[in-house]
Amino acid sequence: MPRSSAETREHVLGVAHELFYWHGIRATGVDRVAVAAGVAPTTLYRLFASKDDLIGAYIERADGLYREWFDALVAAGYEVAGKDPLAVFLTQLSRSPVVRRGTQSGVYELDPGAPRRLRDRLDALHAELRGIAGTPSATADLTAIRGRRAALTTQITQVEKALEEAEALLGPRVAAGPAGPAPVAAAG
Repeated sequence: MPRSSAETREHVLGVAHELFYWHGIRATGVDRVAVAAGVAPTTLYRLFASKDDLIGAYIERADGLYREWFDALVAAGYEVAGKDPLAVFLTQLSRSPVVRRGTQSGVYELDPGAPRRLRDRLDALHAELRGIAGTPSATADLTAIRGRRAALTTQITQVEKALEEAEALLGPRVAAGPAGPAPVAAAG
């Protein structure tokens, strides 16, 4: 039985949500959404006039899902790790490698320079690791060298994961434009 227009719209939004989340909004084209949703591009454009309209609907849907989650937690009297769920959510948002605190209190911005900054940090960590990888002198503290090598390896893994997330969300070669970043969230 064919889906109604409302059911098709919700299905397309669900598929777009997954693709945008996992691959990034910029990296996901409308044709990819249509193929993954199993609808013709003309059907998608009948539901959403443009990619911007699809993105707007996706953001509204995601906002609704997060609000439902938050309201359910509050209604049930839950706290997350002894904290208000909204505080936990905002903390997680602020820890994202592509989000930075804005100039106004409670405002967070996308950091379009995050991939470049993370690549630079990764290069510096690799250079330091190469620097300690040589043959140690007879008076070197081998325990300290091993400890520093382990710490560098851990940091490299963390920065690689952050870089992967940043590139998935912003694209691999994003640079800050003249207008600067746009605010993405505000705490009230």
